[in-house]
Amino acid sequence: MTPERIDTLARLMVLDLMLECSERYWLKRAGDFDKVGTPACAEIAKACRAKASLCRHENADEWADLLAAELGEVA
Repeated sequence: MTPERIDTLARLMVLDLMLECSERYWLKRAGDFDKVGTPACAEIAKACRAKASLCRHENADEWADLLAAELGEVA
């Protein structure tokens, strides 16, 4: 693996980790699980919304937005 490929993978991993800290990410996941419509998925969606609330209180979205803008990705 080339150094350039390692650098690209490292950037993508950091971006992924930061986006998983965003309220928006967890709300999207909740919506996806809600669409399934089963009781189990409804429980998962509820947990995703709880995680989104936690992220909102930690101001993680600000960091995710900054990192996404820096890397030229759309969060």
